[in-house]
Amino acid sequence: MPTSVLAAVRFHVERYGVGHDGYLLHAHHGGEVLDSNYRTEFKAAVRRAGFGDEPWTAHTLRHFFASSAIAGGVSLLEVSRWLGHSTIQITADIYGHLTPDAGGRLRAVMDQVLTGASVVGADREDRAGSVLTTGAE
Repeated sequence: MPTSVLAAVRFHVERYGVGHDGYLLHAHHGGEVLDSNYRTEFKAAVRRAGFGDEPWTAHTLRHFFASSAIAGGVSLLEVSRWLGHSTIQITADIYGHLTPDAGGRLRAVMDQVLTGASVVGADREDRAGSVLTTGAE
């Protein structure tokens, strides 16, 4: 969990506590939060936060998380695992379009490896030499 989110959750717990069952999210009567109640409360929270009638849902937060992670350079495989997708193909089908510069990044890495330009953590011989030597044997 990002430290900023952890701090916000801690603040919330200090200010509002948790339900009698110990859950962070609970219904007004203190019981289990049903999906329909959660959606209603989420929409109300969006309005209270000043975003009017934006068509945001709790699922929008999931897409925000995945999109932000991919835009920040987290691999589709890692994002797939965080989201709990059964296969990386599901993640690629939904979010693959968010990696439009993948070809540019690959070209930059290959230029670094093949031209001997500095590669973080290894030099050209360590990176390409072992692969090329192993493949030729």
